[in-house]
Amino acid sequence: MRIDRALWKREYDQAKWIVWMTPLAHFLALGGNRLNDWYLDRPENIQDRLARGHSHLDAYEYGEMELMARISLMIVLFVLALVQIGAERRNGGQEFLFSLPCSRARIFWTKWLFGTVLLTGSLVLNTALDMAIVMGSPIAEHFRLWYHLDQFFFAWLSLAAVYSMFLFVGTISGSLASQAVFALLAPVLPYLIALLVQIGISIHNDSVFRFPEADYVLLFPVRYDYPDILAAGPFPWIFMAAVFAAASAGGMIAYRRTRAENNGKLVGFPLWECILQAGFVFCSALAGGTFTYAFFNASSVILYYVGLALGAAISAWVIRRLLRLRLKI
Repeated sequence: MRIDRALWKREYDQAKWIVWMTPLAHFLALGGNRLNDWYLDRPENIQDRLARGHSHLDAYEYGEMELMARISLMIVLFVLALVQIGAERRNGGQEFLFSLPCSRARIFWTKWLFGTVLLTGSLVLNTALDMAIVMGSPIAEHFRLWYHLDQFFFAWLSLAAVYSMFLFVGTISGSLASQAVFALLAPVLPYLIALLVQIGISIHNDSVFRFPEADYVLLFPVRYDYPDILAAGPFPWIFMAAVFAAASAGGMIAYRRTRAENNGKLVGFPLWECILQAGFVFCSALAGGTFTYAFFNASSVILYYVGLALGAAISAWVIRRLLRLRLKI
């Protein structure tokens, strides 16, 4: 894929503040916290942590700092995707790009490559800094190269998948506001649906509901908890790779078919309007049934279906009106 310097420069000019903020935010969440724990904290606190740490996982705090780093990067990538797609649609930059003598596919892949290169650069830099900090710290004996490499590759795959999903959501959305809402929902939507379905099943089986923590670990991209993740096998990696491939290809296809006259709508394609309408009603119905059953502390499943029907009816009325709106943001 040939890089168009003019398109690349345009991406940098509109997001230069994000470019410089990304490695800094990443460092503060990862290397900065590591420095604070093992260099800058009071000596007695450092000694106490050393006394409680008996393995490399204890020394690395079971990946909590890496978790915070992935969350910080996910927030930055979320903002970047809004700038690249939604903000351009709002300020007229999209029409300018479409008038240039280059294909929409090339424009989209330039945006995608810009974000993935930024992600890769921040991960390489801050992983190297974190390794250096650990090797020079009181926990140097617990340094594990494989641990840092494992965290690096999972962070890259999961965050590249999330970023591709944010771009894909932007290409099918009709406005900056709808892109922001859909992008915030997308990473946790599978978990929420699984949660509502499991509650419904437990109500019908008259069983005790158990919060599906295992599902949460597998479906939410930034979670990577030891030792639970080791028991999950390759599924998290396969799941994230599938999201990465599907979102990247889907974003390019949708971007090529974007029509400027749909700007301002919730979504820019009739097919996705139908999917949004059906999904919104389905989730709202399940939520309505769960809320009614729990609110009245019901012993009969009938109240669950009353809430189900009310949730479906109200949400169908709401989504029909939302789909008619033309948003200015």
